[in-house]
Order: sequence, then C-alpha cells, then structure tokens
Amino acid sequence: QPRKIEVNIDVPEEISLQELKGTGPQEGEKLVPEETEGGGEATSAPAAPTIDEGALGQLMDMGFTMNGCKRALTAVGGSNVEAAMNWVFEHSTDPDFNDPLPEGGAGAQESPSSDSGVDEGVVMSLVENLGCFTVDQVRAAVKHCAGAADRAADWLFSHMDDLDGAIAALESSATA
Repeated sequence: QPRKIEVNIDVPEEISLQELKGTGPQEGEKLVPEETEGGGEATSAPAAPTIDEGALGQLMDMGFTMNGCKRALTAVGGSNVEAAMNWVFEHSTDPDFNDPLPEGGAGAQESPSSDSGVDEGVVMSLVENLGCFTVDQVRAAVKHCAGAADRAADWLFSHMDDLDGAIAALESSATA
C-alpha cells in the first residue's frame, strides 16, 4: 500500500533551462516544409464540401430549417444524413445556427447552372421560403417562368403531383 511521506527538497530560486534549448537543425535531420496559406488543395477542399440535395431534402423533411441543414451538411462533409442530424442536435442552440452560410461557402457550389440565365438569388430565396422544393426544381420553374418568382412558386405548387415529370417535360421541350 503506497503511503505519503514528507520530504524536504532544496530547489534553487531560479532554474536555468539553457542547456535544454535547441540550437537549430542537427546533422541528419530533415526539416518539414512550411505550408502556404490557402495555396494547397487540401486546405480548400474541406472548407466547401458539395451539399447533396437529397440529404438536404431529408433533413428538411425532419423539420429542420434550410440554413441549419446546410450548416450541418457542410460540417459533416455534404451527404451523410445521420451525421448531419447528430450535428443538428448538438448545435441547434448555437446563435448562428439559422443564419445563412457566408458567401463563397457551401452555398456557392449550389449554383452550377447559373449560366442558364436564371437569377440564383431568386432561386435561393424561393427554396428557403417555400421549404419543400429542391434547388434544381425551383431553378427549372424560375427558368420556365422567365424569372418571375411568384409565377414560379405558383407553377411549382400546381405541379406537385408529378413535379419531376413536369420538370422532365420542360427540359425535353427546351432541348427540342
């Protein structure tokens, strides 16, 4: 059985660590190269994972807000619904949980077809406000309605029974 004993030790008032101080690289040592700020691919890839629309829809169907779902998916890599749901439960009380993602973050890669002549601001506004449509569905409706947000919302709700079929018909008529 260990027991505590009282022992007096002489300790100097000042301790010199000079003999432990390094003098630079020693013979045979290899230096690790310094990382540059923002220059490597490894630093830019985790900053903005692509958000999976299906995963976003699943989380929103569970009743979470769009911005909260985007933050969760961004934090867990973009597509893992279970991990994102756990992240939401852990961070739902964060003060910035429902704030939009900063520009250039995960929201930026959700506009791959901005060359289609559709105002992505209108698309994202409708997606956030309507809450039950994906970005691609809203983008197709806005394109069909020549950019009119109110007409696009009306079109989406009037074609909810077979929305994917209606969008496919729009796309096939646009290519014909």
